[in-house]
Amino acid sequence: LHSFPTRRSSDLLGCALIIPVHEFIHWIAYKKEGANDVRFGAIWKSFVFYAAAHNFAADYKTFRRIALAPFYILSVLLILLLLSPVPLWGKISIAAILLFHIVSCSGDLSMLSYMKRYKRRNVITVDDIDNRFTYFMENSPAAQNDCAEIRRLEPYCYGQFTEGKASKHFGRSHVHWLTGTASTVMVGCVEGILGLRPDLEGLRLSPSVPK
Repeated sequence: LHSFPTRRSSDLLGCALIIPVHEFIHWIAYKKEGANDVRFGAIWKSFVFYAAAHNFAADYKTFRRIALAPFYILSVLLILLLLSPVPLWGKISIAAILLFHIVSCSGDLSMLSYMKRYKRRNVITVDDIDNRFTYFMENSPAAQNDCAEIRRLEPYCYGQFTEGKASKHFGRSHVHWLTGTASTVMVGCVEGILGLRPDLEGLRLSPSVPK
C-alpha cells in the first residue's frame, strides 16, 4: 500500500513532467511543418508554458496539426496506461494526470476554436516572440479572395473599416483605399519632423529634422 502523501507526490511529479513533454511534442510538430526558429518559454506570473515558432505563418490546417499533436498523443498514451493492469492507486494517479493534461490543452483548443470559427476567412496566425505579440492576418487582402461576395472590396487593397457582427452585412468593407495612411504621414511630418504640435499651453514648436 502507498501512503496518501506518496500518492500525491507521484501525481504532482507526473503533472510536472507532462508539461515539458507536451511542449516538446509542439516543438516536433512545428519542425515538421517547416518552422525554423522554435522557442520554449514561460510566463511564470500566469503559470503559462509554451513552445512557439518565431515569425512562422500558420493557417487553420497547419495550426490544427500543431495544436492537437500533444493532445492526441498524450491522451492516447495515458488512456492506454489507464486501461493497463495497474493498481487502483496507479489508475487514480493516471486519471488525475490525464485530467490535468486535458485542462492544460485549453489554451491550444480555445485558439483552435477561434481559427475554426473564421477558417472560411483564411485566418493566419504569426507569433512575434521577441515582442510577445500574436498577429491574426485575416484582414490581409490576399486572404479575402474566397469571400469576395461578402467583403465587396478589390482583392488588392484595404478598406477604411469593416462591418461587425451586429450588422446584417457582417464582413463588408467600405471606403476602399482610404486607410488613414495619408493623414498619418501628414501628422508624422508636421508634428514629428517639423515639431509643430498642440499641447495644453497652445502650440509648441520643437523640430526634429533628421540630419
